[in-house]
Amino acid sequence: MYYHRISLSIFILVCLLLLIGPMLQHLKYLANSEIIEGEVIDHKTIITETAFYNSASHYSVISFNHNDKTIKFYGPQNRIYPMGKKMHIIIKSDNPSNFTLINFSGIYMTKLVPIFLALLIFWVAFFFSFRKRNKKPQ
Repeated sequence: MYYHRISLSIFILVCLLLLIGPMLQHLKYLANSEIIEGEVIDHKTIITETAFYNSASHYSVISFNHNDKTIKFYGPQNRIYPMGKKMHIIIKSDNPSNFTLINFSGIYMTKLVPIFLALLIFWVAFFFSFRKRNKKPQ
């Protein structure tokens, strides 16, 4: 029976494509967008109370100006940036409320991450289960 062997270079290439997959969602920002600079202006702590537990989340408040309009938003959860730190932000020119921070959590951590991680796990399992093994000498 003839079968096609997947080479190690093809395996690594597919793994790299699956690792950069979640960043592909932000290609729409790069097509018609501009990069502006925001600044950390405050720190906030938000306490979430439920019936079972209470938790405190810490946020940096980041502000940027676009078309004579000041937009403030919370940064990533539990990541405190120093006051006055300059942050780069990608915004859509026609809709400044549609923006993304240029950092790991802003670019990479999207809703697509679990899908691509599951695909990566299946790909690695498929590759190692069907690769040709060397026979041990007896």
